[in-house]
Amino acid sequence: MTDVSVEKQTSWGTTRDNLVLGSARNGIDGAHLLTPMAYLMTAGAITNDTPVPINILSRLNVNGQEISVSNEYKHLNITTEAKAFGQALAAKRVSGKEVRAAMTFPGGLRKSVMPASATQHSCSRSRLNRSPLEPR
Repeated sequence: MTDVSVEKQTSWGTTRDNLVLGSARNGIDGAHLLTPMAYLMTAGAITNDTPVPINILSRLNVNGQEISVSNEYKHLNITTEAKAFGQALAAKRVSGKEVRAAMTFPGGLRKSVMPASATQHSCSRSRLNRSPLEPR
């Protein structure tokens, strides 16, 4: 295919919006996506209740997600048991220090496996759902 250009998108939200537009409206016709995005777009869940059919041509990852943690918590040796991590986040907040967290995309990993204690004690939902491009 000689008439294809590969273009970096600025965020997962931009990728979604450009897929909704399609190339006929100055968007894009295909993209690498986080797995839930294709399903959520097809259902209209993240496209203002307007279903946008997305075909998955190749799925490269099945349940290979991870939660990355800063070196500040390396000493906790965090595994699938994250109670100590939740307690460390709570203690940091109580001390008045800011706890920062990010997620890949709504409907992704955070909703399925992040322990409730981490989301309750680490930061507000509005901080988790804010675009990285929005001012603090």
